[in-house]
Amino acid sequence: MKKIIFVLNLIAFLVACKVSPKLTVSEKDTFYKMYGGALDEKAYDVQETNDGGFLIAGSINIPVIDEITGKEVAYLVKTDRFGNLQWQRKYPSQAIRALVKAPSGGWYMGADSLITIGNTKYLNFALFKIDETGNIEWVRKYANNTRQEQVKSLLMSVDSGEIYLIGDFRPTLLSNDISTLISNDIRMLLITTDLQGNFISSQNYGTANPANNSANDGPNNVGNVIFDEFSLNKNFLLCGTTLFQGERNLDIRVTPLRRDLLTAVGDYNNLFGSVGNDRGEQVITTRDANAAVVGTISGVGAGGSDMYVAKIRVQRFEDNKNWDKATIEWEKTLGGGGDDEGKSIFQANDGGYFVLGNIQTTGNGFDIYLAKLDFLGNLQWEKQFGGTRSDQARLVKQLSNGDIIILGTITFENNTMITLIRTDRNGNLVK
Repeated sequence: MKKIIFVLNLIAFLVACKVSPKLTVSEKDTFYKMYGGALDEKAYDVQETNDGGFLIAGSINIPVIDEITGKEVAYLVKTDRFGNLQWQRKYPSQAIRALVKAPSGGWYMGADSLITIGNTKYLNFALFKIDETGNIEWVRKYANNTRQEQVKSLLMSVDSGEIYLIGDFRPTLLSNDISTLISNDIRMLLITTDLQGNFISSQNYGTANPANNSANDGPNNVGNVIFDEFSLNKNFLLCGTTLFQGERNLDIRVTPLRRDLLTAVGDYNNLFGSVGNDRGEQVITTRDANAAVVGTISGVGAGGSDMYVAKIRVQRFEDNKNWDKATIEWEKTLGGGGDDEGKSIFQANDGGYFVLGNIQTTGNGFDIYLAKLDFLGNLQWEKQFGGTRSDQARLVKQLSNGDIIILGTITFENNTMITLIRTDRNGNLVK
């Protein structure tokens, strides 16, 4: 009984501490929105809807009587074009990590599904289909009770009538701690389904022993996977983190993969980074049929770790436009004097790049950091956003009208909430 009373008092205290982050007078009435409850929330994806609003995917913690930290469940938010909450839904999974618009209307959601067998908890891939108002049309779960899985990307091909759930798997508990990549078996997992979520195939890519990587082994941790829109068959382009050929440090790796066989095409030894441990977060194709990558590197620059951005010049085969060779056209580090992290990159309407990350402030706190680079990688401007504690950036995108959308989380007092920030093309908060 004492434990139940303590937990109820804790929940009441957390709710009471739910306050908005401190904004300056000039920032009030701006598009600086918060979503979630009174415990720890996480943000993973944001998509613009047909009505100009936004769909935000992540997870939310709900109070549980016998668990002090609460229970993590999948969470979806729908806003209008001003960021005002229209509806919110919780789903029977641990987290929604990716959204894709369905050709027949509604949305597909790639999720982590929690399965408990005895005293062991497993995370497996799951796929949801919802209508425009968030109601579930169907759920498919692809159970595997021998490993831990985590969705990183969700892709759909209307031409082939297939959906691709892509992420990590390992036999031990999942962790985002970069040090665990050295000791754990981490590989890429691909599950292919039809447009109704019916299982077609499962493939994996990588090695069971990262320390003994050979040239044919792939990234051991997935940052993201996209379609290479310029290749004839729209192959996969994967950004990840890997140990390569017995090296002691982790590298950023960008690998083009055949969509049908998960085998590398062209020159797959595309490693980026520094002499320390590095992490690859996101790769994009650029409008000139090349690519750009963002991540975190250590051992160079002003602090312990820095945001890293590279423009990749791609030489393609004439017949199928697949990758042949790749070289660095330019590279740049961003950040301050602390441990900074690169998280997301988006090509701007003018051909430059928006780079999103976390910049360390005083103590152990972080602010959300947004930089604008020109086409040659030169810094044009930079902005910081955040509350009073440690904040985390997730995604940056530019809308058709030129405005910028930033997805992340903001922590203040005893509360972490999902945040959606909208700025103009120069990084100034929109009223």
